[in-house]
Amino acid sequence: MKVFTGKLIIAALLSGTLMFGACNETDETTESREITVKTLSVTPENIILAAGEIRAAKATVTPDGANQEIYWKSADPNIATVANGIITGIAEGETTVSATSVVDATKSDELRIRVVKAAVPVESIVFDTAGKIEIYIGDEFPLQVIFTPENATNKEIIWRNSNPEAATLENGVIKGLARGTTVITAIAGADVNRKVSLEALVTDRDVPVQNISVSPEKIALVAGKSRAVSIVVAPDDAADKTLIWESSNNSVATVIDGTITAKSIGVAVITAKSVTNPDVSATVSVTVPDMSTFPAVFAEAAGLWLFGTPSDIANATIGSPLAIKGSGNPVSPVTGSNAVTVPKGRYFEANHGIVANGGGNNVNEYTMVIDFRIPATGQWYSFFQTNINNNDDAECFINTGGSIGVGATGYSGATVSANVWHRLIVTKLGTSYNIYLDGNNIVNASLSIDDRFSLSPNGVILLGDNDGDDADIDASGIAIWNRQLSAEEIYALGGASFVN
Repeated sequence: MKVFTGKLIIAALLSGTLMFGACNETDETTESREITVKTLSVTPENIILAAGEIRAAKATVTPDGANQEIYWKSADPNIATVANGIITGIAEGETTVSATSVVDATKSDELRIRVVKAAVPVESIVFDTAGKIEIYIGDEFPLQVIFTPENATNKEIIWRNSNPEAATLENGVIKGLARGTTVITAIAGADVNRKVSLEALVTDRDVPVQNISVSPEKIALVAGKSRAVSIVVAPDDAADKTLIWESSNNSVATVIDGTITAKSIGVAVITAKSVTNPDVSATVSVTVPDMSTFPAVFAEAAGLWLFGTPSDIANATIGSPLAIKGSGNPVSPVTGSNAVTVPKGRYFEANHGIVANGGGNNVNEYTMVIDFRIPATGQWYSFFQTNINNNDDAECFINTGGSIGVGATGYSGATVSANVWHRLIVTKLGTSYNIYLDGNNIVNASLSIDDRFSLSPNGVILLGDNDGDDADIDASGIAIWNRQLSAEEIYALGGASFVN
């Protein structure tokens, strides 16, 4: 019995040893077995990029527990290279990039690569038509966008229409729906900061002209000179804005499409009349003055203002009438003289009619003459200011010491005397700026194009300042030319001559 029992124990022990060994062998096999890669896919399927541009591709391996190592390869590294899914365009052309599982070469995918020339950015866009356009209800108006440079890579346009009730907009084609105004905007898809807009007026074919206005309504022109007046026909959407122009005296002044030409001394009335509604009209009074008593150079002036008519102080001998602005005591005639007193706070606004010149956006070439008299020294006086809104300092003063100028140009050594008539002449030609007193050059400065001393084409302020650096001053005449008078011409003009 004991022997048998012992044999059973030994057998049991041997059996347990065998079972234990078998279990260990099974666990080691399970732990060493890798998860099989089932699929490998690449996104995106296609990439277009410029030479030098970098884009990323993504390879996805399933299942998640499978080995994720990828081998990337470009079929043509001369066109595009790849490293860890980062693709770089090298040169124009097409190739493929493949992604292959490192542990299972049968699992792979590829994407197509097209390399194009480096992108040419959009610098600006404009419409092929400028300004405001008019469309009748029911009509269409196609807009074209012009790109700069012409070879810009991306010429996509994003369109915007501010008033869809007035007009529709589809791919740049405007169609009128109802009377009204809309703003059409084109935005460059490649750069939303590049945009262009225009206003479209939608009108009915039957809207009549209701009003005509012209500016100026009164002008003086020397014989042989011409000037165009500004015309506004209302309403904006009038169907036919054609005007008939007539002169009451063609021997004095003629007119063609709003441009008036002076012929001989006298007065004429120019009339603008609606073709479709002859009862609607506007007039311009034209005076052609006798310049025989003036030095010849004054006949060339763009504007000449003398103050010999007390009932019409702002009247022009040449050009448009002055506008009297500001506040305080009124501008008044000087008793016994063809001169006026311009009180502190008052000033003239002169529409000189000179277009931009001298190479800039403003009037960079001009001559200005002011015949003046001050009652006393020891205070500031102002001659002219180029900011037509009168919200800046003047450009030429008399300071408390009687010297003429401004900080930017320096002040003259010569001084002004009280109760004496003087002639101030200011000239600008590009960067050259000079001030003359009674024919003598007292200030010479080198300035800039379109600086503070350049006149606005819209006009100039005379004898005024924005913050009180002015005082009562007498004036007997003012003239402006669209050229620089020579030193010889200025010397010949000498001192004040307009006062009687």
